[in-house]
Amino acid sequence: MIRTKLCCQLICTLTVCQPYFTHGQDSAACIWITDLKPEDMLMMISISNSDKLRDRCSLGLHIGVWFPDASKSKLLESIFKNFRLEEKLEDNYVQFYSGATTPIIRNGNSRTDTEFSIFLQSQLLKKVKNRILITAPCTDLARAIERSNDSSVFDNIDEIYWAGGFFDEPMHDSRIEDRKEEASTPNRKISVRKAVGYNWSKDIEATRSIVQLASLAFKTTIVSRESHPYSRVMNRTSFPTLIQKIGIMYEAGDQSIRQLVHHRRPDNMRNVKKPFYLNGHKRIWIRADPVVATMLFFYPKLVIDKKLVSYSLHVVRQDYFGTEAEVYGESAINDASIDEKQIDQPQTRVDRLYTQYPYQHKLVKEINKELFESTIVSLLKQ
Repeated sequence: MIRTKLCCQLICTLTVCQPYFTHGQDSAACIWITDLKPEDMLMMISISNSDKLRDRCSLGLHIGVWFPDASKSKLLESIFKNFRLEEKLEDNYVQFYSGATTPIIRNGNSRTDTEFSIFLQSQLLKKVKNRILITAPCTDLARAIERSNDSSVFDNIDEIYWAGGFFDEPMHDSRIEDRKEEASTPNRKISVRKAVGYNWSKDIEATRSIVQLASLAFKTTIVSRESHPYSRVMNRTSFPTLIQKIGIMYEAGDQSIRQLVHHRRPDNMRNVKKPFYLNGHKRIWIRADPVVATMLFFYPKLVIDKKLVSYSLHVVRQDYFGTEAEVYGESAINDASIDEKQIDQPQTRVDRLYTQYPYQHKLVKEINKELFESTIVSLLKQ
């Protein structure tokens, strides 16, 4: 009787004392690297309605903003304010940090720390699972890892989902210079290059510093245009139900969607205005890669097929779209075999085992399109 009573008291005590946000043994902190473009804000609105946020990020969600400004901060607060209230979570469950405003320059002077990179240096040393979602340039993550000489940061990174990668881009024969001649030559030879996505090419030095890390090779999953059927953007042709849903929410006066729609942002550090809506909601479009990467991060079972891809990156001209990839091969993988593969952990940054070349990562090749679309639409509440 006494033993039974003590056991009951112990169970009750553990139940009461356990923090609200802890869910079983899969406790993890999530880090979201974002530039808060419309597609990222739309996904934050969606994910804040999902139980997967608490399940995948039971130890909190940390959002670092690449190229921060006051309007982005205001939007972030607005999106997650209701989430905190509805879930009865403390204010520090979702935290925001200001990140880099310039890319890393090789041998340059732009390697200064930011609020976000300083946080990352500390967070990645904690003995917890850190799950990282990258839908923007990875400048701050590269800085944080560069500052650390402790290889335990790699042990503490559980996984990375990264929107970017590379894709086939047709390239017309450069010998045809006259447009009339080009139009009159329908059977002309068209070559294809492996173009590198915006999130990677915008800060190619930061990208290179991350993809070369052997310790993160099999923890990193790339999501590119090759990963899904939407090509560059989701619009009323490629994903009509999503565009219709956004339009309905806008017309119904949903404040989060209206703020998102009327948000303006500088592009390429110039005061060029690019609205999310173009001539009304019938012409809504959003970049596809960040949306797909975010959904796969929170719903990994949406992935049907992944390959292990071996590749390299080459800067062919000095602009944000001047980087190309060369793919050496793809092979079938399964998570069990990857987990068993041992990679020697370097003790110092000078150890040659620290880097890999060519680069190897997991690349999503196919998603469950039907389930993907029904899930994301259902998360958007009117």
